Amino acid sequence: MICSHEQNSIPGMLVVEDSYLLGMQMKQDLETMGMKVHGPVPSVQKAMHLIEREKITAAILDINLGKETSFPIAKQLKSMDIPFVFITGYDDLGIVEDEFSDHSLFRKPVQTQVLYDVVRKF
Repeated sequence: MICSHEQNSIPGMLVVEDSYLLGMQMKQDLETMGMKVHGPVPSVQKAMHLIEREKITAAILDINLGKETSFPIAKQLKSMDIPFVFITGYDDLGIVEDEFSDHSLFRKPVQTQVLYDVVRKF
């Protein structure tokens, strides 16, 4: 069970999600776990801005962000050794580029307990 008083060692979780409602739900769930959340942000540009300005120590990336993908964000995070996972609303879970095949991919909606278990491993 997730308790609001539990603290996680992740001070800065980046959430990249173009669906406002899903992004806000993830933010609320992560904050309930005691994490500081940056975002949600709906685009590569806004995510890159946060990466430059904030202490990001892990990230949850929606793959499809409308007319763009989160792969440029993933490349930046990987170059900085910042752990991340992908999420997608699509049935085809094989859409991740080979470069990121070692990163977890979850299908939306992601259950709160699954999200908690994943980010605890970071």
